[in-house]
Amino acid sequence: MSRRVARCAASAGAAMLLVWASAGTAFAHVDVQPSTAVAGSETTFAFRVPNERGDADTVKVVLALPTRPPMLSVSVEPLAGWRSRQTSRELSRPVQTDGGPVARTVARLSWTAVDAAAGVRPGQFQTFTMSAGPVPDAPRLVFKVLQYYSDGSVVRWIDPPARDGEPPHPAPVVTVVSADPPVAAEPGDPAPSWVAVVAFVAGLLGFAAGSTALVIARRSSGRSRAG
Repeated sequence: MSRRVARCAASAGAAMLLVWASAGTAFAHVDVQPSTAVAGSETTFAFRVPNERGDADTVKVVLALPTRPPMLSVSVEPLAGWRSRQTSRELSRPVQTDGGPVARTVARLSWTAVDAAAGVRPGQFQTFTMSAGPVPDAPRLVFKVLQYYSDGSVVRWIDPPARDGEPPHPAPVVTVVSADPPVAAEPGDPAPSWVAVVAFVAGLLGFAAGSTALVIARRSSGRSRAG
């Protein structure tokens, strides 16, 4: 992992803690942190699932991962009181990696409360964490979440982002950024700026050396005539 990727991951983790610490109960929908990930990196995603009901507990959460393109490596952080399960799918074409070809990938993750005491009660939230990568080089990742309540109802957080405001049940979205964005060069000047600086300094030194040599030559010529 490059230093840039490491710095981005550390910054994202700090931002995640800051956002959730200051948000309190303001969030009324499923949220994911970090909201930005670096393409090609291995990233830990934390999904914050609040209980919006006043008469039922959240007892199950199902997370659908992006599949086009997929993330080839997925792992889940254990959560006390909850049983996790992975559902995989066959890829239409195996993907070659450093560790060999990958023919299957995780399509869904689910967490189920092992008993009534483990459910997310009204006014509370629970964080479900996974690690996945490499992050696809796509504009964004859309995660769809199903939230199951103890009374049998299901809230589907699957609405895609909208331009004219937030939809009723928005799906968590992560924006993907490039690991090493290219440095823009000035039009018509293919050489980096530092090359121009070096050339300029070298020119000044050459001019100074030439001027000094000319002065010495004139002085020597004047002395010869005087003799």
